Amino acid sequence: MPETSSEPAPAVDSSPPGSGGYQPAAFDDAAIARFYEALAGEGVRVANGLWFGDEPRVFRLGFGLLSMADLDAALAGLTGALRKALRKAA
Repeated sequence: MPETSSEPAPAVDSSPPGSGGYQPAAFDDAAIARFYEALAGEGVRVANGLWFGDEPRVFRLGFGLLSMADLDAALAGLTGALRKALRKAA
């Protein structure tokens, strides 16, 4: 019998496209706008996909020369922004 978890499935994961891991319906235009707004509130900057000829739901991360502590803080801020964007959609 497969193991079950009481944890809800994440809205975002690193699964390959088409595998069912990514749930694009959770990220409508309003959620994308909330995400970028929440990023600013978290003090996290990403490169909007529009800057690279892509759509706004795509963004680029740059890890640069961050210390591990700063990287942890940046990833926590990114996670917080994603959760805030999704929470308001529910």
